[in-house]
Amino acid sequence: VNLRCKSCPKAPKGLIMEEKIKNTKAKDSESKNNENTTNTDERRKKHLIIAGAIGGVCLLMAAVATSTTSTPKNSADTGAESSASSESSATDSSSQAKSTKKSEDESSSSSKSSNSDSASTSNSSSANNSSSSSSSSNSSSSSSSSSNSSNSSSSNSSSSSSATTGEKNALAKAQSYLRYSAFSYEGLIGQLEYEGFTTAEATYGVDNVGADWYEQAVKKADSYLTYSSFSRSGLISQLEYEKFTTDQATYGADNVGADWYEQAAKKAASYLKYSSFSRSSLLSQLEYEGFTPDEAEYGVSQNGY
Repeated sequence: VNLRCKSCPKAPKGLIMEEKIKNTKAKDSESKNNENTTNTDERRKKHLIIAGAIGGVCLLMAAVATSTTSTPKNSADTGAESSASSESSATDSSSQAKSTKKSEDESSSSSKSSNSDSASTSNSSSANNSSSSSSSSNSSSSSSSSSNSSNSSSSNSSSSSSATTGEKNALAKAQSYLRYSAFSYEGLIGQLEYEGFTTAEATYGVDNVGADWYEQAVKKADSYLTYSSFSRSGLISQLEYEKFTTDQATYGADNVGADWYEQAAKKAASYLKYSSFSRSSLLSQLEYEGFTPDEAEYGVSQNGY
């Protein structure tokens, strides 16, 4: 139906209504667009707020992580400082130990020189005196030798840590020998060399075994008298054959506690056990063995002459 408007009689009334409807739809679409933009803005604001909150949390976590990682570094630095201080203290203690060791070595060397002088003095006096005075001088030389051995053992104990395997084994072998037998200084070195040790290794073992060679001479003399009979001079010669020094051999014979008269009687009996002797020939044989005329006379008389 084409209705005409009063204001515009020419235009159909239907067209006017269509335009109004179009205008209404346009307004509705604009309002919807406005609502959509409003909602979009609100969403953007929410997103920004959430992003800001997440960023703050991230910053807080980063700060916590930084603080936790910096703490081990500080502890590591502290540990490094403590280890450096301990190393410096250990270095100081080792230097002090070295200086102490050096002073001990100097004192032991000076005591060795003084002991060797006293030993030579006592030995010269024992050579000029009688047998009774020689025993007293030998006892003094024995005390000096014991001090020498103690000094040498104290000084040598510091060098035992730097010894080679061969030297340590030579020392152990020397100790085992002295548990069951008596040796002189040179005799023990020769025995170790016979066992296959080098001269240097054998000398190290004997130098560090801590033996008193005067007492070793006494023990060796006692072992000889257990199985045979000797005069004083004959026993001294036998000990010298075993590489003891003259002073050590004299000390061993004088301190073994032998009765030389009884030794002459035992020696005469051993001769008569395996052979026949006249009285004069038996006296001559005993004197040849080093017995004095009085000792030889006693020995003969104790065997029926």
